[in-house]
Amino acid sequence: MPQILLIEDEPLVRDSLEDVLGLAGYGLTTAEDGRAAMTALKNQIPDLVICDINMPDMDGYSLLEQLRSDPATQDLPFVFLTARSRREDQRQGMALGADDFLTKPFTVDELLAMIQVRLVRRSQTKQQVQLEKARSQVLEKEVRNQEDQVVRKADLLNKMIEEFRTPLSNVNMALNMLERAQSDEERQRYIAILRHEYTRQVGLINEVSNLQEMTSPRRGGFSPSVTMGRSKFL
Repeated sequence: MPQILLIEDEPLVRDSLEDVLGLAGYGLTTAEDGRAAMTALKNQIPDLVICDINMPDMDGYSLLEQLRSDPATQDLPFVFLTARSRREDQRQGMALGADDFLTKPFTVDELLAMIQVRLVRRSQTKQQVQLEKARSQVLEKEVRNQEDQVVRKADLLNKMIEEFRTPLSNVNMALNMLERAQSDEERQRYIAILRHEYTRQVGLINEVSNLQEMTSPRRGGFSPSVTMGRSKFL
């Protein structure tokens, strides 16, 4: 049931509108002025506000200005009921953010038609907001996934760099020792070390190649399940 907040300081008009809107199937909360309306809004945010302009204590303009300054009610549909017909009054209300004016006297059909239009637009706005929120959530998830992939790739590449350093260090040491070897046995031992480190180096190069293939756009993204040590070039 759509909820309407009716703000009207004249009891006879307020009671009559309450009967009409109740029979039309709307949930209704009433207030006699702007301050009473602010109290009612703390308890429940309606789907539509219908408000008189001339009221004691806080008039309709002041109330609308407060509602538009509050994020919780800044998009709340707001319609003025008024006996004022001057363009200046309507321009003032529109400048403050009023959605519509219904000039007194008005018929029941005019009132109900105006309410229907505003509630339909309210529903469409809510649906659009929900759709945009869902799209935003999808985009945020995609961004987080991309960020996670970047972090995983950076971690893996750092690990590979560390893995490259170890065989290179061993190769350098074996070459130095090979230069100083005094016998064939020593030379063979250092040559075996060089071959072993060569095998490790080729394996690491293969892993870099695998990573490049997995991160290629045509492969659909990055997968961290790279097995260290495969040597397809051997």
